[in-house]
Amino acid sequence: MSEKTHPIIDLFPKEIRDKFEKGELAQQIELPLWPEDKKAMPNELARASLFVPTARGRRKMLDKVQLAAPAGIVIEFTGIQLDMSDCDVFLLSLDYARKQPLGTPILIKKAEFLRKLNRIERSGKAYKNLQDQFDRLHVAKIKVTSYPRIVHIHLIDRIIENVDQGTFEIIIHPDIVSLFDNNRFCYVDWEKRLQIGTARKDLAKWLQTYISSHSKSKPHKVSLDKLKAWSDYEVQNIRVFRMYVREALAELERLKIICEAGVDKQGMVTWTRL
Repeated sequence: MSEKTHPIIDLFPKEIRDKFEKGELAQQIELPLWPEDKKAMPNELARASLFVPTARGRRKMLDKVQLAAPAGIVIEFTGIQLDMSDCDVFLLSLDYARKQPLGTPILIKKAEFLRKLNRIERSGKAYKNLQDQFDRLHVAKIKVTSYPRIVHIHLIDRIIENVDQGTFEIIIHPDIVSLFDNNRFCYVDWEKRLQIGTARKDLAKWLQTYISSHSKSKPHKVSLDKLKAWSDYEVQNIRVFRMYVREALAELERLKIICEAGVDKQGMVTWTRL
C-alpha cells in the first residue's frame, strides 16, 4: 500500500485510490470562502430545528421527522437529536473543509480542535465527548427539499479515528455545497459565540445562528410561538420561555450582536442585527 494513502481513501475502490494519489480526481468542488474570524452555515439549517438547545441527556432518536422551520424550508431528519454543542463542532468542521476540495480527507487534530472550540479540558472524557459529537454528525442524515432539488446527505460523510496520533480524518460530501448556492448562507461571529456565557447559553447560541441568517440593520420581528417551535425548546409554559428569550437576547446585546431587542405583551420578539 502506498505511504501517501489516507486511511479514508483506503476504503475506496482501487481506481479511485490511484486517481487520488496521482491528483487526477476530475472534479474539485469547494465551499465558498469566508472571513477567518467567521464560521458559515446554510440559511436553511440555521433557521430550522436541526441543532436545538435541548437539555443534556434528553436527546430524542428521530426517524424521517420533518423539522420545524419557517415556511419554504423543508428538512427531513434521521438520527440522534443534535444540540448546540454539536452545532459548534459542525461549524468548525465546515471551516476546516473550506480550505480544500470537498470529498477529500480533512485532518483534525483533537487537541487543536478542542482549543478552537474554547474547551479547556483535555481529559479522556473531553476526547470521548468530541468523538460522540462526530459520531452523531456522521449518523445524522438530512433531506433538504428546495423544489425541484432534493438533497440527501449525512452532515459528516465518513470518519476515521487514529487513536495513537490523536486525530480524526473526516470527509464532508461534495453535495453539501448545493446548500450554499446563490449565497444562501450566513456568517456566524465565532469569537462572540465563544463568549456567550448566560445561563441560557444554548438558547442564545441558537438565536445567534438564526439571527445571523437575516439581514443586518433591519428590524426583525417574530412571535415567541414560532421561535419556540423552530428551536424545539423544551419548556411548556410560554411565560417561562419569554423570560428565557429575554435573558438570551440580553446576552446577544451585551456582545453587540444585536440591538433594540425586546419582547412585547403580545408575544412578539424584535431586534436589529448589528
